[in-house]
Amino acid sequence: MRKNQNRLATLALSMMLVVGMAMPAFAAMAPDPDFGFDKVIDMSAAEKADVPNVSYKYEIKPGAGGEKDAEGGKKVQVFPGVDQGVGIGGNSGASNTTVSFTAASLIDGNNQSKQKVAFYVDAPKFGKAGVYEYTVTETRLTDIDGLKETAEAPVTLYVTILNTDGGGLKYGGAVFSNGTAKTGEADFKADYTTHSLTIKKAVTGDLGDKSMMFDFADAITAANGNEETYYIADGSGKVKAADKFQLKDGDAYTIYGLSEKDSAAITETVDAALGYTTTAEAVGATREFDAVATGGGKATVTSFKENATLTVTNNRENITPTGIVMDAAPYVLMLGAAGGLGAGFVFRKREDEE
Repeated sequence: MRKNQNRLATLALSMMLVVGMAMPAFAAMAPDPDFGFDKVIDMSAAEKADVPNVSYKYEIKPGAGGEKDAEGGKKVQVFPGVDQGVGIGGNSGASNTTVSFTAASLIDGNNQSKQKVAFYVDAPKFGKAGVYEYTVTETRLTDIDGLKETAEAPVTLYVTILNTDGGGLKYGGAVFSNGTAKTGEADFKADYTTHSLTIKKAVTGDLGDKSMMFDFADAITAANGNEETYYIADGSGKVKAADKFQLKDGDAYTIYGLSEKDSAAITETVDAALGYTTTAEAVGATREFDAVATGGGKATVTSFKENATLTVTNNRENITPTGIVMDAAPYVLMLGAAGGLGAGFVFRKREDEE
């Protein structure tokens, strides 16, 4: 990573050197004095999830400057950044700014959500033309489970100041050391990863009613400490904190947007008089299960390191009351006894007739 940054910095400085040598050419087409970059949250690994509620603080400080290497064995003199020469957040002289993402933030066709971080250059404050060095730092203000920064911070910002035909100064371009030299974009990115929990229903036993709708409720505890929304796959939309649903044998209900440290409590309520025994098994997560003697139970699912499945099974077997024998053997014996009595009656009758 450090080698790549050094190469990019060298490329950036080489670009600045070329710009400085070509000042007359730039005089006719002065660039826009405002520039910036996008803070990007990649949602590719967060299926159907909302953008997390998170804020970032960015600060700009003058760098040390000095003689820097450029391509072709050349050297370029970089000046220390001028205090308040570059403002962040679009305000002249501002040293810091904050950008925020919310669940309502848009996600583009590349599964990315972006917030612009803008800069403003006050060229007259620099005093002379040249390349100036700044340092830009990023601080995440909210601890978000499942959100991982992919770029190394801080980064170096090189700002070029050019002479004008009238003897003044103007902004000539900006390049970040970890960005693309052609566009000057900084690489501040983060990946957001969430998982899903699918609750599956199974009914077993010779008295199990596979058409019966069983009552469930889910209660989700967010690890992030801020309000989250979860997408439900059965068409009911998004729910916050808790929801109720019904499942019959073979049905499924999926909750999307769960980060690794979230907790989902799935509770099934069944009339104990029906005689169902409930079990629950989880795949892809950790499961704790409290079941009542007859009826339903509560399964708490945690550690979502992948998409998980919780299968809740209700079993009802044929159990007859004490003293009533349902096996066919007694009836066969009874029929045999009845036949024996009939034969005895016939033989006795014949003896009497003789």
